[in-house]
Amino acid sequence: MPRFGGPSLQHIPDGTEADATMRRIPMTAATALMLGGCSLVGPRCSDCVPPKSYSSYYQSFSDKLVTKGTAEGCAARDLKEFYGKECATSKHFADGFTQAYVDVALGKLAVVPAVPPSKYWNAYYRSCEGAPAVHDWFAGYEAGLQTSSERGVSQFNRVVSSWSDGSGSDGATCGP
Repeated sequence: MPRFGGPSLQHIPDGTEADATMRRIPMTAATALMLGGCSLVGPRCSDCVPPKSYSSYYQSFSDKLVTKGTAEGCAARDLKEFYGKECATSKHFADGFTQAYVDVALGKLAVVPAVPPSKYWNAYYRSCEGAPAVHDWFAGYEAGLQTSSERGVSQFNRVVSSWSDGSGSDGATCGP
């Protein structure tokens, strides 16, 4: 049985299209991770724009990795820029803020979810001691929604068509 339940390269004949695809996936993933937009280690992103792809075709898996990495990096940058050291935020606020950026970038509805992530479902966070952390997560998510929409993160999940002006909205176009 192949590792991780996926197809085994041993069962795919060499030289076939399936063989080429299976061998290309790890390279694509590695490239996406290396070019993953904004990095939390050092200033790679100046205005929250994913890196240019040099692939001649669309690859959903690597595109989502790049989009998520860019959104996370831009969220970290914006969180630091807007809240800085004089107004330190909790880890829970930062987690909610970042998750909002990722959700908006991946095309999810820009609304605060009804329930927090599953890590907040355990007994501690349901107690009066842990509840403020959950409220911080929701506050961070709400702030992240507002900030990400102002920064254009929702554009990461829009494809320009002949019917659009390139901005993803009914207003101004991208660029000068």
